[in-house]
Amino acid sequence: MESQAIIVANQSLTVPDIVTAHPSNITNTPKDTPQVINTTVIAPVKEKEDTTTAIVQSQPASVIVKMLDKQGKEGIDQVYTDQFSGKTDTIAIFIPAAFRESKAAPADTNAMHCTLASEEDFRKLRAQMAAATDETGMIDAATTTFKEKCFSAEQVKNLSVLFLEEQHRYDFFVAAKPFIYDAQNFLNLQSQLSSPELIQQFKKLAQ
Repeated sequence: MESQAIIVANQSLTVPDIVTAHPSNITNTPKDTPQVINTTVIAPVKEKEDTTTAIVQSQPASVIVKMLDKQGKEGIDQVYTDQFSGKTDTIAIFIPAAFRESKAAPADTNAMHCTLASEEDFRKLRAQMAAATDETGMIDAATTTFKEKCFSAEQVKNLSVLFLEEQHRYDFFVAAKPFIYDAQNFLNLQSQLSSPELIQQFKKLAQ
């Protein structure tokens, strides 16, 4: 390259050498090549729909078979088999006689053969007994009425308070017993006696 002198206004300036670049000498610098970043896009996870179809199977019915039914003095023995889903269970049951037979109150046989005394009948008999001259007459008046009416143990108890002598009260219970329609309550009349001897006699009477 050669330097050229240029005279400007009587001044000499030295112009630097100009480098002329030949096209063949120009090297194209490649632009930065874009870098591809491998990015993984994580999509929201959807719950997998349960497409399983529920299969409802009908369960086989339980089959119960009685194998034993034996009755004895103590009660009843029973044995059953329960067959279910291919399995067999054995069930043993014992029913005591106390549960098998209800303890019913003694039958009021007197009530089947007489007319039950009303409250009015009770008051009428009480007046007749109170009008008697003695306690023997009171028992006679009661015996006459007993032939037509039956009384409850409670009514007989209330009539017995008219007797002052305990022996006559006991005799009254003896006369009234066949005509008390709730016979199971007859034993409650024992509370109207205090003599040990009469109580023992009454207990025998109540049996």
